[in-house]
Amino acid sequence: MEGPNKLLLEFKNHTIVEQCYSSLSKSGVDEIIVVTGRDAEIVSGLLRLRQQDRLVHNADFRLGLTTSIQKGVKQAHGDAFMLCLADMPLLNMDHYDSLIEEFQTSAMADQEAILAPFVNGKRGNPVIFSKVHKPAILAHNEMNGCRSLINHNLNHFIRYNTEDHAFLSDIDTAEDYSLLNQ
Repeated sequence: MEGPNKLLLEFKNHTIVEQCYSSLSKSGVDEIIVVTGRDAEIVSGLLRLRQQDRLVHNADFRLGLTTSIQKGVKQAHGDAFMLCLADMPLLNMDHYDSLIEEFQTSAMADQEAILAPFVNGKRGNPVIFSKVHKPAILAHNEMNGCRSLINHNLNHFIRYNTEDHAFLSDIDTAEDYSLLNQ
């Protein structure tokens, strides 16, 4: 999105990044790694992190989304990684918890599970990767995210089917932001 940092725009009396962090921190997520890029000082000043959470700065954020994913995953612990976009303020605690619950059930049957929400056949976010994918994520060299990693692991891919459009509602343009606030 051109112009101001979209994560610092207002949403429900908070900034978008505050709204996203708040929803995640209320969910069953054990640890949140907030990866900052543009305006890192402002973002870090806005967030009141839980004790187990932390900020990591990605100086290479302009190179692409993958660099931020890698910074976060490198610092993360646990059995799985939920890759969340900070420009999806319609997602709430229940959305995250439903994905976690489905992933935990699926991971019992497949230790290499990858789960993503699907709304009317369209893939949304966030995506959860089992920890076995950590080396592949860290070695990934395509800068537009982890879609090709998913495509290379379709036999472990789980579709979480839902009709909730919050899983598709991110802010990429000024028009997206305007529609979000209607």
